[in-house]
Amino acid sequence: MVPEKLMEIMKQDGVAAIATLGSKGKAAFITSGPDYDFLKAKYSWVRANLAVTIDSAVQTW
Repeated sequence: MVPEKLMEIMKQDGVAAIATLGSKGKAAFITSGPDYDFLKAKYSWVRANLAVTIDSAVQTW
């Protein structure tokens, strides 16, 4: 179940969120390299990319 506060925040423009339940993967901020350069060229305001590696996933709806 998604907390009420998160739902309130998600209504704002320009907000993105990742919700997890338990440990199902890893994430790292990428600040250099080809993936970073690709997005930086497209979006000049980018400071980092969030690279997410999912070990397993379950669709809940």
